[in-house]
Amino acid sequence: MGAGVGPGLTAKAERAPGSGRDLPSSHRIRLGYPHAPCPASCPPGRRRHEERDIRVGHVDGAGVGPYADGIQRVYTDVFSAPPWNEDPGTAALYAGRLASDAARTGFAAALALDDADAVTGFATAWATPDAFPADRSHGQVAAALGPDRVAAWLCGAVQVDEPAVAPTARGTGLGARLPAAVTDAAPDGRRRLLTSVHAEATPGFYAQVGRHRLPDTVPGRAGLAVLLGPRHPARARSAL
Repeated sequence: MGAGVGPGLTAKAERAPGSGRDLPSSHRIRLGYPHAPCPASCPPGRRRHEERDIRVGHVDGAGVGPYADGIQRVYTDVFSAPPWNEDPGTAALYAGRLASDAARTGFAAALALDDADAVTGFATAWATPDAFPADRSHGQVAAALGPDRVAAWLCGAVQVDEPAVAPTARGTGLGARLPAAVTDAAPDGRRRLLTSVHAEATPGFYAQVGRHRLPDTVPGRAGLAVLLGPRHPARARSAL
């Protein structure tokens, strides 16, 4: 698969439950789950570190449909909880938005499936068009950066949208693996994503995996921050 999975892993196509479709370019990996319940034999205060097999693979816009229910479930679990606090009714509409996103130029999704074929994490991405969008939070980002930097730094970059890992799979490395998997072919390393500074651990986590946060304040209550990928050519200039 590339940067998203790591070297030395054997490619294995897996079939989505009941769909008749394969999960292309998937790899079976073993991840440690540090939050597994501790059996009675554990010392007090200790939790068992359990290992499970996870399959991580790519699908394109035409192949994401069979996984939409699982993606929706993870989305709702993640973004209806603090610090995002998205209304559950609004979160439940994500599957419709996903279908629209799947038609975008360059759309790709990276999915993590457990042994029961349940989606445990996902990230979607697509190419930012030369005409910078005005929907969602794009207008606020454009206001913060100005037209010149938007054109030079963001247009043409691969945009990671809504990466999410199920609460039961936290601490497994999927939070770094999935966005990397879906952007490993970004031209000249031009990757970007938005996150919220209100998610206290998130900016620090992305800094640890090499993403650079632009210092500009994006207007709005969401407290959005623009992050550039580790090899984005604007990293050095944006730090000046």
